[in-house]
Amino acid sequence: MITRALTRKAVSRFHDRPARLLLKLFREAAFVEAHHWDLYQSPKPIFCLSFDCDAEEDTAAITGTLDLLDAHELTGAFALIGELVEKEPSVYRQIVERGHEIVNHGYLRHTDRRPDGSLFASRFYHELTPEEIRTDIIDNHRALTHLIGADVRGFRTPHFSTFQSPEDRACVYDVCRELGYVYSSSSTSIYLKTGGNWDGYCEIPLTGCWGDLKSPFDSWGLIASPLRHYVDADFTRFFDRMLGSAIRSGRILLNVYFDPSHVVAFPGFHSLLADIATNRDRLWLPTYAELASHRQTGDSLCVAS
Repeated sequence: MITRALTRKAVSRFHDRPARLLLKLFREAAFVEAHHWDLYQSPKPIFCLSFDCDAEEDTAAITGTLDLLDAHELTGAFALIGELVEKEPSVYRQIVERGHEIVNHGYLRHTDRRPDGSLFASRFYHELTPEEIRTDIIDNHRALTHLIGADVRGFRTPHFSTFQSPEDRACVYDVCRELGYVYSSSSTSIYLKTGGNWDGYCEIPLTGCWGDLKSPFDSWGLIASPLRHYVDADFTRFFDRMLGSAIRSGRILLNVYFDPSHVVAFPGFHSLLADIATNRDRLWLPTYAELASHRQTGDSLCVAS
């Protein structure tokens, strides 16, 4: 009986194999289609790495994160909040001094704490007036410039998934233009490709998660959320598939972001950095501002007309 049961199980697996292969091929095709952009005249895929510093825990993880990047000779972009920078300017000044990019992430913090100490999202741009949004962005530009000497060239909307309508984006882009910013990175590729007119502004979209293109490949959903649908090993498994698809397909933008406190001690993140360092000759690793400059000089870049 045991032998027959094992045989039936083996046969079932054999018949399921083509279906699993087709599903894998479909997911890869969907991923490639969602993240393919004619970014520049080169067959190399693009990889951008950024970090959202949203809470005091992220402040505490800054130095360790910078050390990891240095160890792999990689750079990243750090989206910073003015209120947090004001508390520990010397910590955040390290980011500039060690050659990394600074992104405006709004002045007022947009998370709060429950009585048990856990964090929750507390301030959304869709709840603010256009003037309140403008003030939040401009105040943070001044704070980052004066406190840490940052040359800020772009913006990331807090909780950007709730702020995706054409009117929402126009509100942000108007302020970005006023400040002379050359890019925003406040959407995912799937939103950008299906969201209609982007007002001609340079939006550098974040990468959707393997198998769930609507959700970004980020540390909250994959690592930190108490409601996550994944295990730790999925982080590495998904990224390996995403990176492999990018290298096989050519012109794909991989643009991922994490909270420093979520990843500084996370083995999967260490593995990701090692993978990027190993494959650096097969990738282009620009800053956001460098990527945006290709559009300014005439190349096509992540813009819907």
